[in-house]
Amino acid sequence: MRLACKYFVLLCGILLSITSLFAQPDFSYEPGAWTDLDGQVHEGLILNLRWADIPARISFRTSRDADVQTIEAAGIAALRIGEALRYERHAVQIDIPIETRGRVSTTRNPEWQSDTLLLRVLAEGSASLYVYQQADLVRYFIRTGDGPLEQLIYKRYITPDNLIKENQAFAGQLQIKLACEGALPNDGSLRYTSRYLKSVFQSYYACQGEAARVYSSRHGSLHVHLVPALRVSEIAFSSEIGRKYLPTLGVDAEFLLPVWRRRLALHTEPSYRSFNGSTSGGVVIRYRAVDFVYGLRLYPLSRPGSRFHPYVSAARLISAASARSTIRYGQIQELGLNPGGVFCFSAGLRYGRFGGEVRYYQQQQLRLGFQSTALSTVSISAAYRIF
Repeated sequence: MRLACKYFVLLCGILLSITSLFAQPDFSYEPGAWTDLDGQVHEGLILNLRWADIPARISFRTSRDADVQTIEAAGIAALRIGEALRYERHAVQIDIPIETRGRVSTTRNPEWQSDTLLLRVLAEGSASLYVYQQADLVRYFIRTGDGPLEQLIYKRYITPDNLIKENQAFAGQLQIKLACEGALPNDGSLRYTSRYLKSVFQSYYACQGEAARVYSSRHGSLHVHLVPALRVSEIAFSSEIGRKYLPTLGVDAEFLLPVWRRRLALHTEPSYRSFNGSTSGGVVIRYRAVDFVYGLRLYPLSRPGSRFHPYVSAARLISAASARSTIRYGQIQELGLNPGGVFCFSAGLRYGRFGGEVRYYQQQQLRLGFQSTALSTVSISAAYRIF
């Protein structure tokens, strides 16, 4: 199996090299619309790059076969992409302290500037929440009814004693603007973050009995694959028992986490394994087990809209051997096998609904009394995504 391990490492390197060189992003366009500064609405398909900052421009098509148009953000009054992304242009007073230029402000109060900005809509109802983000500058805004937008004030500043303090005036603003019992937490857990502020608005909407909308484009997704595989196993006791080629069928459940551009996933794969072997010395081994693999899967080269998704993973294998898993020494003695857990490492590729993977398992010890026998395995599998 050492030779198999070397081939596995070589294959991983070749797989990642080829996909990084030839996998071209096939970006997907989602239904959407943008409104120009004259109020004219343009419907079509818009490339969703899941921007963290406010986009500087968008790619727009009137249809799938139409040419791509580049629309500068300065000419956009409103933007909608799918059901999760909304942007609106508003005239605001925004605090832009000197800390954004590499220094912490010595002024506790906001340093207001007037500007007309494209803002992302986070929550929409009788009270609405907006955000403006460019690099390290993040500012949240609140609007009640049809009134003007007001920035929620949060600011770090340095005192004459060289202490870093925070102006958290946004807490008082929320208490006034979102006056409803239970809307704001009483534990003092104030955070100037999107997640915290959206949870506050959700509580306010629930308190008001209002069917409002909280937008979110950061969510996980579950994929389930059927996984037929061929395992190559060798089992050794005193002397090596012959190599076995074992077809298996498993189900892989993968949950893509809403972090790091959805490149990290949790996965688990239950499968059934069967192995029979014997030696010229009369040792007979019968092994039946349900294997549970669980671990982390990383898509380091994955891009939004790409059809190619190479990955590597590290996982733990736990085997539940059946009572029929035994080792027999001729007609003299029969002992039950108790498999130990091991780690396994794999490299694979997703292409649309299909995929393939090569996996290497650490040598698994099958304990029997005070002795053990070693099971070495590598596998190659295909995958088909059910949903």
